[in-house]
Amino acid sequence: MTTVLIIDDEVNLRKVIGGILQKNGYEILEASNGIEALKIFRATDIIITDLKMPKMGGIEFMEELKNRDIEDIPVIILTAYSTIETAIKAIKLGAFDYIRKPFDKNELISIIKKAESFLSHEQYTIHINKPAMFTPIINSKSMKPMMEKIDRIAKLDVNILLTGETGTGKTIMAQYIHSISKRKNKPFIKVNCSAIPENLIESELFGHKKGAFTGAFETKPGKFQLSDGGTLFLDEIGEFPLNIQAKLLHAIQEKDIQMIGCTETQKVDTRIITATNRDLLTMVREGRFREDLFYRLNNFEFVLPPLKDRINEIEEIILFFTNKIALKYNLPHTNLDSKSIKKIKAYKWPGNLRELENTLERKMLLGELTFIWNKQEEMKDEKGVSFDSLILSEIENKIIKKALYITGNNITKAAVLLGISRRTLYKKLKTSQFELFSDAKNHEQ
Repeated sequence: MTTVLIIDDEVNLRKVIGGILQKNGYEILEASNGIEALKIFRATDIIITDLKMPKMGGIEFMEELKNRDIEDIPVIILTAYSTIETAIKAIKLGAFDYIRKPFDKNELISIIKKAESFLSHEQYTIHINKPAMFTPIINSKSMKPMMEKIDRIAKLDVNILLTGETGTGKTIMAQYIHSISKRKNKPFIKVNCSAIPENLIESELFGHKKGAFTGAFETKPGKFQLSDGGTLFLDEIGEFPLNIQAKLLHAIQEKDIQMIGCTETQKVDTRIITATNRDLLTMVREGRFREDLFYRLNNFEFVLPPLKDRINEIEEIILFFTNKIALKYNLPHTNLDSKSIKKIKAYKWPGNLRELENTLERKMLLGELTFIWNKQEEMKDEKGVSFDSLILSEIENKIIKKALYITGNNITKAAVLLGISRRTLYKKLKTSQFELFSDAKNHEQ
C-alpha cells in the first residue's frame, strides 16, 4: 500500500485530502508543518505539502530534503492561485508537481497515480554551484585526460553525450558539467527517459494546456520550459520512444517547443546533456534510433570508465560516499579499516559506483562497516545464484530484524529507522522468513 504524507497546518484540509486518498486505497500520515514532517517522512512514498505554514513552510522543507540528499520521494505542492509562481519555483527546486487550491479530487488522484509510476525512478531538479563537491569522483589520475577535455567543453554551449556501463557516474558527471558552465546558476533538470510511460513523455517534456487530454486539469509547463536558461539532462536516452524523437530533434535544433493542445510555439534556451549505457550507433543501424538525432546529441561524447579500472582510487571514492551517506541519514562518520578496504578492492563491482554506494549505505545503516566477503562471492552456486547476493540478502534481513527489535516490532517506526517506506518494508518482510513477517504484522500501531 502506498503511503502519502500530508503536510498542512489546516487540520480540516488534511482530513479532506486524507479521506479522499484513503477511499482510493492509500495509507495516510499527517504533519502540521515541515519540522514535524522531517521526523516521519522516511516512512512515506509520496509527500503532499502546503507552501505557507508556521515554523517551516513547504519551500524550506524541500530545501532541507535537498540538504539531506533526499531525491527519491515525489513531493507535490499545494498552492493557491496567488502563489503559482512560488509553485513553479518549488518545481525547479525538485517538486514533482503542484495542485492548485481549491482542488478537484480527480486531479488529486491523477497526480498521485502519476507520482506512483515514478517512485522507483529518479526524476528531479537541482541547482548546483559547487564543483568541488564532485572532486573525489571525477578528479583522479585515471580520469585526468578526460576531465581536461570536459573542463574545456563544459564552458561551451554544445550538447554532450555520456556513455558507459550502468552505475559509472554519468549523472554525477552531468551535474559537474552544469556546475562549471555559464548556466550554473540556472536549473539543472534530470529526466529518466526509461521511467516515463510513452503516452506521458511528450507532456512531461513539452508541457500541456488545460483540457488537452483526459486528466489535463491544469496548464502545466514541461521540462524544457522549466530548464529554460539551464541544463536538461536526459538520462537513458536510448529508451526514448522512436515516434517522438522527431519532436525532440526539432526542440533541440530549433530551440522552440509546442505544448500539447497549443497552436503556438515558444522559444527555449536549454543546454542538452544525454546519457546511456546502450550502443546508440547499433540502434541507429537497426532503425531503433534516429541518425540525425544521434548526431545532434553527440557534439562531444565521453565514455566513463568502470570502477574495476579505478581500484587504486577507491579509498577516496569510499570517503566521498561515506561522508555523503552520513549527511543523508544524520549518522556519525566511520572510517573503514585496512582489511575492509582490501576486500573492497578485491571485489569486481559489476554495478560500479552505484553498487559501491548502495553497499556502503546498507552497511552504515546496520552500523557495521566490516566487510565479510570472500572469494566465493564471485562464484556462482549450482542454481546460478551469486554468493554475494545471498550474503547481501542475509545482511538485509539482519538490518530489518534489528530495526524491528529496536522499535518493538512497530512497522511504521522501523520503516522510519531504515529510511524506507512502509510499503517497501512490507514487501521485504513478505519475501523474507515467514516467521519474521507473521511476528511483525501484528505490531503496526
